[in-house]
Amino acid sequence: MWPILFGDKPDVFVSPYQDAPLDLGYPSFIQTRLFSNASDDIYNINFIFRKEEIFNRLHEIEKLSVDQIISEIGSVYRTNYKRSCRGLSWGFPLQVLQLVAVCIGSSGLAAVCKALAVNYKHFSAGAPDLLMIRITKDGDQVILQ
Repeated sequence: MWPILFGDKPDVFVSPYQDAPLDLGYPSFIQTRLFSNASDDIYNINFIFRKEEIFNRLHEIEKLSVDQIISEIGSVYRTNYKRSCRGLSWGFPLQVLQLVAVCIGSSGLAAVCKALAVNYKHFSAGAPDLLMIRITKDGDQVILQ
């Protein structure tokens, strides 16, 4: 989801120091407005939709295998490490984030991403407090719950 969140959309980034697009948390995040640059046509409004892009990516996430989840999280983590991003704490080691993602599963991960994309303000609170992962060892096997 990183390329969608930080992708080149008009009028949502005004500073390189922003930790999210200006419209994150608003309905316009799914639908970003682009005003015509033509001075004689200032009321001409075109719409660029993120919705299709977001839902296509969610569909891809939903189909990821465990190995693909681990690889995807690792790749995005290493590429963007320490870059400012609203709602993301770099205080967690990569392995912990991968473990959480694997435990949630691809469908759960897609559902969490969808909730945050559709209504970030409402769904961004509570996740750290509400997540518990139990790791138990049964002989030679590690069981994640």
